[in-house]
Amino acid sequence: MCPAWSSTVNVHEGQAVKAGDLLFQLDLLPFRIALDSATANLHGTALTTESMKTDYKVTLSNVDAQQSQVQPASLHGHVPGDLLHPPLIRVNGDSGDIHRQLSR
Repeated sequence: MCPAWSSTVNVHEGQAVKAGDLLFQLDLLPFRIALDSATANLHGTALTTESMKTDYKVTLSNVDAQQSQVQPASLHGHVPGDLLHPPLIRVNGDSGDIHRQLSR
């Protein structure tokens, strides 16, 4: 028996005991403290989990909102001119210079 757990021992070595005799009593305070600490940690973890679930839902909502704003241009009935006529790039074989021409 751990001395830190026992508050009183009701028998001594060699004493005759019979069924039902109270041999010792445990101090419940350390167990109550441990239980209260574990309960507090459990509640803290539950709150953290709920907070993370809420944050996740908000993030998903934000992604949905942003995706709805980013629609392909063809869905809006027009395509910007830059997409229809991209700039041409020509390499001059003699000097190796790159010339960019915008064709419109």
